[in-house]
Amino acid sequence: MSVGVFPVFNPRIKGVVFGRDGKSLAEAIDSLDAIACVGGLSPFSGFMDNRPVPDGFDGDPDELDERLAPWDEWFEIADGLRTIDGVLATIASKNGEAGYGAGDEELVDELRELAECLRAVERGTTRFRLEVG
Repeated sequence: MSVGVFPVFNPRIKGVVFGRDGKSLAEAIDSLDAIACVGGLSPFSGFMDNRPVPDGFDGDPDELDERLAPWDEWFEIADGLRTIDGVLATIASKNGEAGYGAGDEELVDELRELAECLRAVERGTTRFRLEVG
């Protein structure tokens, strides 16, 4: 079973749905971080739970919350959009170059859908984070 990456909002927002499975995002985390780094942007994974995993832990993410305090970090929508839009622009400008995922339409579609979700809640006090599930 593959995992996917998806946005979660605080406060929760009705009617904003990430309509993808997020598998391409999950598989490309390292590449997305590298692209963001080259562009001087916040890393894509920086919007995810980056708490250190205890030595020897090999359980499921829900079990990690049981061992550690629950993760309660949230990020500004504008910061997420800056990274996602920058990554998309870099992929578009480097179309066909190795390491940029330009040939992976599913990845680009998931990035665009993620940006649309964030734009739908951009105004106001809503914050977000990316979760794996």
